[in-house]
Amino acid sequence: MDLQIQQLLNDWKKNMNNVFLYNEILSQYKGECDNYWSDFLIIKAIEKIDDFSNNDWDCLLMDLSHQNKNELWYLAFFDTLSEVENYQYALICCITIFHKMTHSVKVEIINTINAILANHSNQVDINIINQIKNIANLFQPQSELEKIVLNSLYLKLNKQT
Repeated sequence: MDLQIQQLLNDWKKNMNNVFLYNEILSQYKGECDNYWSDFLIIKAIEKIDDFSNNDWDCLLMDLSHQNKNELWYLAFFDTLSEVENYQYALICCITIFHKMTHSVKVEIINTINAILANHSNQVDINIINQIKNIANLFQPQSELEKIVLNSLYLKLNKQT
């Protein structure tokens, strides 16, 4: 029994270590004018998250649910999610924390979901689509550009039903 517990702890530490490394990369983002982010760190972050196992994603979801990050971290996070291979988990991350985000992060979430659905709309589980519809209905665009992105998302969602 002790050996099993030790193995579970070791697995958890390994998975959390991957999440911590990913968090470190995202924490280096300095804002939109950060050329280093767009040229190097975003690629590094996408490569790191693309190596995530399902357990790593579960640890990331747990971390997102229990830890508050700064706004720049969230903006960098959603910037990387639109490019990841495991788009189902990426969408779950978007859905999970949408309600507790600032408006600017919600804009990035809507944009990320829109980008993911542009590439994978026919492969997304209907339950996830329904949750995305709820998010879209709650989102209040504050500019013409946000309205355009939201309408684009609605077009993709309406093709699913």
